[in-house]
Order: sequence, then C-alpha cells, then structure tokens
Amino acid sequence: MVRSPRRSRVPDPAVPEASPRAGREAELALAAVVALAFAAHVTFARHAGGFWRDEANTLAFASMTSVRELFASLAYDSAPPTTALLVRAAMALGAHSDGALRAVGAAVGLGALAALIAGARSLGARLPVATLALFALNAWVVRGGDELRPQGLAMLGVTLAFVAAARVALAPGRRRIAIAAAASAFAALCAWTVLPLLGAIAAALLAVAVRERSRARAAGAVAIATASAIAVLPFASDLRAASVWGALVRTGADLSSLPAALGSSTRHDLLLWTLFVSLGLAAGAIAWRAPRIAPSSPLRTRDALLAPFALVALVAGAAASLSFLHWSALPTQPWYHLPLLALACLSLDLLLAPWVRRPGVLEASAAAVALLAAAHGFVLYDKLLLRTTNVNLLAERLERLAAPGDFLVVTPWQLGVSYTRVAAAGLEWSTLPPLADTRIHRYDLVREAMLRPEGSDAVNARALATLAAGHRVFVLGALPPMNANAAAPMPPAAPSAALGWNSDAYTLAWTRHFVADLLPSLRDARPVAGSRTNVSPYEDATLYVLESTPRPETPR
Repeated sequence: MVRSPRRSRVPDPAVPEASPRAGREAELALAAVVALAFAAHVTFARHAGGFWRDEANTLAFASMTSVRELFASLAYDSAPPTTALLVRAAMALGAHSDGALRAVGAAVGLGALAALIAGARSLGARLPVATLALFALNAWVVRGGDELRPQGLAMLGVTLAFVAAARVALAPGRRRIAIAAAASAFAALCAWTVLPLLGAIAAALLAVAVRERSRARAAGAVAIATASAIAVLPFASDLRAASVWGALVRTGADLSSLPAALGSSTRHDLLLWTLFVSLGLAAGAIAWRAPRIAPSSPLRTRDALLAPFALVALVAGAAASLSFLHWSALPTQPWYHLPLLALACLSLDLLLAPWVRRPGVLEASAAAVALLAAAHGFVLYDKLLLRTTNVNLLAERLERLAAPGDFLVVTPWQLGVSYTRVAAAGLEWSTLPPLADTRIHRYDLVREAMLRPEGSDAVNARALATLAAGHRVFVLGALPPMNANAAAPMPPAAPSAALGWNSDAYTLAWTRHFVADLLPSLRDARPVAGSRTNVSPYEDATLYVLESTPRPETPR
C-alpha cells in the first residue's frame, strides 16, 4: 500500500513553493554570484601571465606539425588529447597570443560553471546553493579550470555526463540513453581521472534501476560504463607505454590535497563543505528510506527519483576518485580533485533542492548565498593575481644580460618545457640532465638518463669550459647551498638503493654534482634580481649567474 503524501518521508509536492518575490530574490542572488565569477575568471586571465610547464606542455602538443604527430606522442603525456585538440583548433582560428589563449582557458572554465548551474536548475534545483557557495568562487576552480590543462574540460565533461544520466533516471528512453553514453564518452576523453567518477555515475543510475526495478535504467547504466570503456580503448597502447616511465613520478599520493582544494578561497570553506555534505547526506538518507513508489502514484516526482541517484553518485564518486588517486601513487595536487568537486556540488544541489525551494528556506538560502559570495569575492581577488610562472620574465632578463659565449643550465629539467617557448635568442642552453626534446615532458628520456647518469657530465664540462673562457654560466631554476665541504658524487644508475626510480631525487643529485664540479672555478655565484612578486609557488624560478675566478697571468 502506498503511503499518503502527508506521511511520506520524501518532501511533499503538495507543499506550496516559495512566493514569486522569493523567486526574484533567488534569481538576484544567482545573478550576483555569476557576475562575481565572471569577474574572477577575467581577472585570472588578465594577470596569469605566461604559461607554466604543464600549460606549455599542452601548447607544445597543440603546435605539433600534424594531428598524426600529436597522437603519436600521447605516450609521453598524462592526459587524453582533447584539450590539446581544442587549443589547436583555437590557434587555427587565430588565437596565437598569450592573451587570446588565456581567453580560451577562461571560456572553458566559465563554460563548466554555466553547465553546472544550468544542469542543476534543469533537474529542479531552482537555486543551486552548493554550486554557488562552494564551487563558483573557489580559487582552484578558477585557476585550475582556466589553465590550458585538462581540468576545465574534465569538469565540463563530468557535469554533462551526470546531467544526462540523471535524465535517464527520471525517464529512461533510447534517445536519453544514447545522449548519456555520448556524454560519458566525451568526459572519459577529457582526463583519465574522470573515469572513476563515470563509474560512480553508472553505479548511481544502476542503484535507481534496482530500486525502481527498471530494466531500461539498468541498460542506461551499462551504456554509460560501456561507452566510457570504448572511448579509452584506442589509447590503451599509449597508457601501457606511459607505464614504463610512470614509475618515475609514482612517489605516493597526498590526499591532504583534497582539503586544500575544498578550502582554497577562505579558511571557513572546509566548514561550509562539512555543513553542506552533512545536510546532503541527511536529505539523501531520508529520501532513500522512503518506500518504492508505485508508478501510478502522484508521489513519483522528480525529487523522489533524483535523490537516491545523487546520494549514490556523491558517496561512490568520492570513494572511487580518492581510491583511484591513492592507487595511482601520483604526487596529488589540488587541481586533481576539481572534477570530483563538480560532481559533488551537483549531487548536493539535487539532494537539497526539495528543501531549498520551500517557503522561507529559499529566501534564507538566497541571502546566505549572497553573503558568502561577497565574502569569497573579497578574499579571492588576491589569489587570482598570482602569475602562473616567472620563467618568461627571466627569459626576458636573460635577453638583456647574456653575451655571446655565455651558457645557461636549466634545473630542474621540467622548467625546460616552459623555457623552450620563451628561450632567449642566441643563448646556448641545456637542461640537467641534457634531453634531446624539451618541448614536452619526456620522462622516457629522463628514465634513460637515470640509467646512464654520467651523461650529465657533458653539461658540467660545457659549463666549466664556459667559465674557463671568461664567460658566464647562468642557471635557471634552483640551486642547493654551495658548501665547499659537501661531497656530491655522481648518482648511481637507477634504480639505486637510496634513490630508486625517483626522478626528483636524481635531479637534485645531478644539481648537487654540478655545483660541486663548478665550485673550485667560481669567483661569484649569485641570484640575479628578477620579478618574483606574485608568482605561483608551483613555478617560481630563480635566475643565477656564475662567474669564474680570475685567470693567472702567464709569464712572457
């Protein structure tokens, strides 16, 4: 026997919704947050400056001589080709300057936010409070989503896949299932870290199918999982090839990067996330415990179907994403979690929607969202003024300082990807260790150098010859303390007992050996005054100049 609407644990659709005035207040709050978010994305685009090594890597892929070369080089990248192809298309349309390319990134980031808001509203969240309070003005969402890397498209892809699957949960049909499968395939090609989230979305739809005893919904879940797998299959060989050099970067996941991503704007954001997740889980538990509703019942509402879907997506998405990152053993960064944030905010919006739209609650929610937006906007601005890199500024400095015969060493070697785009004309340079290709992150070449570490002595010898000739050696990156008493032998061939396959440890060992080799010939080693103001710590390099001791006069 079906319960009456009055006794149902699902919010009663007969309860009157908020007044038109409250609806206008909600629209004003939404418009205010969107306006602030737009200003935030524009601010970042204007002040981000040059492209740091991860973005330079994308630009190098996008600029390859042909699409065939791009696909042939995917074994050297950690992302699918979608972002590089988008940037390539933008460049074909005339977006060549740094400003134009920054505008492309901002368009992607704003597109992800627009899709999130539109998707939540289309599924019944009149005021998507979680998206507006936790996502729209999150510093990492703006910075990470607008950089020319996969995170922006990944957030967009997850949003499209989630919304399409939710529509299947509401009313399964062949067309909706096909759209959900296509959206999932697109999302899978945006970033490999999206795959566990697509599995969670499929699991959420399957949970609704089991609860509603619906074969059509189960078929939709299977279609989503199948489409995601098929989309990735063509890149299986690239992933296998990447696994060879992948050991160099598997230094252990740091899941504390998740709180950093959640609380990137204000110190109170973690408390906000805790509050929203607690309320969302409580609302989902109430909806889940309600009995299955008969097909003919008026209680078969949008909310009654979407709440279980959103609950499973939220819980399974967080578990799957964090488990995947832990299994990958990659040095996890805050921006890795951005697709999960998009899925979580959508889920929370759907779980809270039945309660938010009630009289009195909508007005209070609109006021709270407006206040939170003002608080975020006040502190967010400074976080968006950070340049992504200062390598381009130091390259300009080198153009003025370097003379014929000078030599530049770039260490750590990853900075060579950034420097290649902006290299000072006429200045001979090398990464440490020397690499044949510095356009992109060639960990395979670094692996070969680790197997034959003595190859870095060629850079040391070139630097010593430069100093002996009375010229200067510049170093771009970072140098360890110059201690004359410190022993710094050449590192042993990998994998060694002390260093294993850790490429960062080898880079530091090579740099220390470089300093030890040059130290007897140095008269001065000092950093060059350069712009290090408002630079992201992820690529805040230093430029050093090394000069030799005076050469003794030869007797006549």
